[in-house]
Amino acid sequence: MTAPYRHPWAEEDIDLLPGTSWTRSRLFHGLTAADLKRIEPHIDLHRLERGDTLALHGRLGIVLTGALREDACDMPSGDKILGVAFPGDLLCPGGQRVARARTDALTASGIMTCDLDDLARLMEDVSKLATNVIRETQACVIRSVDWFHLRGRQTAMERIAGLIATFSARQGHPETVPLHLTRQDLGHLTALTFETVSRTIKTLERDGIIDLVTPTRVIIRDHARLLHATGTGAFAPLAA
Repeated sequence: MTAPYRHPWAEEDIDLLPGTSWTRSRLFHGLTAADLKRIEPHIDLHRLERGDTLALHGRLGIVLTGALREDACDMPSGDKILGVAFPGDLLCPGGQRVARARTDALTASGIMTCDLDDLARLMEDVSKLATNVIRETQACVIRSVDWFHLRGRQTAMERIAGLIATFSARQGHPETVPLHLTRQDLGHLTALTFETVSRTIKTLERDGIIDLVTPTRVIIRDHARLLHATGTGAFAPLAA
């Protein structure tokens, strides 16, 4: 039995069991009960376990619970993580340019999907849905750009502090923040070596800003100092 949890994007407490609250996604804000009833037959709900791969195949997806990693596959140096999707994030199917991308669950996750052709027809009939899809697609692009901006911060400390602050904010500021990823993956996200990632995290712990509970779980002891360590500028929208 899972306890209700308030996500930043939800209007009220929801059950962490996937498939119970797809209507509370930002994609459906402002829609009438009649609109939602019309849309419901076109919605599929999926339960992914850790390590499962999400195959969209011409479908739009939204993360309801959990977290997923998005990787570029078959790179000369091996697969590399591009970003992490958290509850509320839009998942878009790959086209020709990103055909070798893959999305895997980092933890047990609930996903809502809708066929793109069905969605296009629904958008023609429900203007508010069309507006929401455009807004959420723009937000998806901005988040992708922000991941690249994070790599451009000047110091290793700014990048790692920014990454931890982002993971905390995107998961609703839990007491213990799951990082989900290995040091090597964190290095790929921040354009740092895994040695530098480990050394920087240890510095944050030594300075009393975080506690390292496990290699992939931290407790933020001093939020103000952590945010100060992120620097300013392009990172700010990502951690908001």
